[in-house]
Amino acid sequence: LDIGAVGATEMQITQGTFDSGWIALADTYTLALEAGDGKKTVLIHLRDDQQQPLSDVSASINLDTTITVASFTATGATTKNDILHVRLDLSAETGADATVTIPGLINGLVLFDNGLNGDVTANDGIYERNLDISTPNELTATITANITDRAGNTLSQDAATNLVLS
Repeated sequence: LDIGAVGATEMQITQGTFDSGWIALADTYTLALEAGDGKKTVLIHLRDDQQQPLSDVSASINLDTTITVASFTATGATTKNDILHVRLDLSAETGADATVTIPGLINGLVLFDNGLNGDVTANDGIYERNLDISTPNELTATITANITDRAGNTLSQDAATNLVLS
């Protein structure tokens, strides 16, 4: 934290269950945020050298350290000329980049959350794509999604079941 306050000589920093107690005012303070993703608010109480309260200062940050995959499926295709529907539910997390690799079929297929290209609803955190199966080859493959969210977190996730084409 970078702290500045005219007339203050003491501060008390709180965040979640953390409480620093009253300490001498400092220009900086190192604070480990409470565990778990979500909105974190830091509150700084200030007082002067007569221990009279001054205006409090607060700031918030949305902590995002993980990607949560609610489900990842690929359905609808069993042979050539079928349409494979890929659906990756990121628990309402929007703004991510997601691609799918199916060994022997496709590498880096972009999934969408824009209401187009097989995506049902725009900006709902569910990334989807339709893929026309044009190969006559038999195939059993693990489908893998590679995800990067807005915060820069990355995750590789395998689909719940393999793709089997015959």
